[in-house]
Amino acid sequence: MAHPGAIILPVRVLHLTDRLTDRGGAHRHLLSITRALAARGHEVHIAAGAADGLSEDVPATTHSLPGLESRTPRPVSLDPLLDRLRPDVLHVHTVVNPVALESAAARGAVFTVQDHRSFCPSRGKWTARGEVCRVALSPAACAECFEDRAYYDEILSVTQARLAAIRKATVLVLSEYMRSELVAAGLARQRVHVVPPFVDFEEGADAAVPDGPPCVLFVGRLVEAKGPLDAVAAWRQSGSRCPSWWRVRGRCAHKSKRRAPRSWDGSRTNGCRASWPGRARC
Repeated sequence: MAHPGAIILPVRVLHLTDRLTDRGGAHRHLLSITRALAARGHEVHIAAGAADGLSEDVPATTHSLPGLESRTPRPVSLDPLLDRLRPDVLHVHTVVNPVALESAAARGAVFTVQDHRSFCPSRGKWTARGEVCRVALSPAACAECFEDRAYYDEILSVTQARLAAIRKATVLVLSEYMRSELVAAGLARQRVHVVPPFVDFEEGADAAVPDGPPCVLFVGRLVEAKGPLDAVAAWRQSGSRCPSWWRVRGRCAHKSKRRAPRSWDGSRTNGCRASWPGRARC
């Protein structure tokens, strides 16, 4: 931590991401970091392999770097951009191309890992039987979740390459759970640091006027991995009289491989073309 009287000089930061977008928590987290750094006078650059478009202005200079968006090994020409910008900090987010990860690690990058693809080759720590996986990455354990041996060999190799690329780097995660999974997969505990996500309050947000009664809000996809069942259980046990509303993005739960419960006991959803439950279309 800096001394209270210390002068903090501006630094140049280059973030690497697979896609420039504001869809999804991981990408919004990157945008929050960008805004926080820019507000403190730092020079921020973002290099992305692809762009989905943004609904807001981002206080950063953006660059296209093909290959960062790839889910499989693909060459990425990182040096020309680094030579031109000469960043003080190279920070990698949401990139899973193992070639890009290895290249960035060799150049002293810091990594924020929010995705299971570095320690689980299958369904994000869910087994083929639909149960929570509590086993660390290993060829023998992970093989049980695959029927196609050739595909398993390929995706396991890619997963192991991702993990190997960040093994000696400084890694940031947003939760103790992610830290424990990476450590179980083989990363040294002292290299993995938990930095919980922070809320980026927009100017004037405190002046917003409610458009309805108080409620308990869940924002996310209605799939079991996102924790809606836990949220419903907590809402029931709380004894709160506030209604529970569910803001849904992406596919409805009944179109997912992991189905949502048939009843939400009074919970209401919006964000889909039809509310859950009891509607045939979505």
